[in-house]
Amino acid sequence: MSHDLTLQQWALACLAAVGIGVSKSGLPGVSLLHVVLFAQLFPGLQSTGVVLPMLVVGDIGAVIGTHAGRGTMAVLFQTAE
Repeated sequence: MSHDLTLQQWALACLAAVGIGVSKSGLPGVSLLHVVLFAQLFPGLQSTGVVLPMLVVGDIGAVIGTHAGRGTMAVLFQTAE
């Protein structure tokens, strides 16, 4: 299931991605914007599949950006026993 996005749709997707970054930085009201934009660009579960990896990468970037030590990273990424 491939989507051929137009230039305007790519621009909206980029705007929504910036909205994810802004909402992650502490402006929670902006998060509604990217949810609506991705829901308009992609159908149902596909919009979730596009947004979720962006949120995960944003969280990992926030943890790494705080200069976390190896001990902190080991706790975050340990395997389930």
